[in-house]
Amino acid sequence: QRREQEQRHNDTFEAVTKEFFKKHTSKLRRGKEFEAAIRRELYPRWGMLPISEITRRDVVAVLEEISDRGHAYAAHHLLSYIRKFFNWAIARDIYGLQASPCDRLKPSEVIGKKQVRQRVLNESDIFHVYAAAEKLGYPFGHMTLMLFITGQRLREVAEMSWSEVDLKNAIWTIPPERMKNDSSHIVPLSPIAVELLRSLPRWTK
Repeated sequence: QRREQEQRHNDTFEAVTKEFFKKHTSKLRRGKEFEAAIRRELYPRWGMLPISEITRRDVVAVLEEISDRGHAYAAHHLLSYIRKFFNWAIARDIYGLQASPCDRLKPSEVIGKKQVRQRVLNESDIFHVYAAAEKLGYPFGHMTLMLFITGQRLREVAEMSWSEVDLKNAIWTIPPERMKNDSSHIVPLSPIAVELLRSLPRWTK
């Protein structure tokens, strides 16, 4: 009975996902986002459940709840995370899991079709956001300004580090592990971008 209880504890959703984070998502470009979404949305619901007891109805209930809150886009992302997790767990063949609760689950039928985001800032929007970013200051104001100045994605700018930047030659090299195509990406820095970076505080570990 003790061994069964220990095994049951080791096979809980929370315990297995922690192994998943360590062995799999830590190597992914969006691993931190993956982990945060699972902890936020699924730990309160499934944390202590053995993963073999999580049903398709459980998955659908979570997705419907998130979609009903007006976050259909986030629900689509979460489903892809859940699907990857269960496929990983099945492949390891040590959790007593025979099938994924995501099998034959169609996102369009549960959440609705994934809407392509088409919001584009007009000239007035850009002016107001830029002015607000300057007023907000470090760190989020400066991050927003870098998004405008460089035209790079949010995650690339947010995770930018000094080791990637050559201020003397005005070049920012984003390493392969932070890019979708797994190859480094060189971003020429304009004078205003260099000036902004020079104004930032620096810390050493």
